[in-house]
Amino acid sequence: MINNAEDLTEEQRDYLYNGVGSDDLGIYPPPYCFETPARFHDADTFIGNKEVDRLKADAKFFIRCVQEVHKRRIYQFLIPAVIYYIILLLGSWLIFEYASHKPNDWEELKARHDGILKSYDTVHRVKREVRRSWRKLVTLFNRL
Repeated sequence: MINNAEDLTEEQRDYLYNGVGSDDLGIYPPPYCFETPARFHDADTFIGNKEVDRLKADAKFFIRCVQEVHKRRIYQFLIPAVIYYIILLLGSWLIFEYASHKPNDWEELKARHDGILKSYDTVHRVKREVRRSWRKLVTLFNRL
């Protein structure tokens, strides 16, 4: 059974990585010191299946951010790390995908990840179509 991101190889964590920030929330912090914590957080999030797993993933993300800031001696990123963590708490609360159990192996985790991304792609495709239709409607209205 896979319990957390530490149980995965770096290659597997890279596969699960969605990037720093959130397209849904429009948040794009600098990846310089947040990339490694984000890689682990994305993996922990896909592995987790309960509220406590989400909270643990979020807490570990913040601890890793602080460790990166300290390791790189870029203390000016400490306040952005706190802000990013608070936003992450809210964002993960809104979009966390609960599962019935933790994955037994990499193939199961990969399938869960791919299924979630496929559903996100559908949602984003619908949002794009709605925006496109809205723009057409506004353009038509402006011509009247």
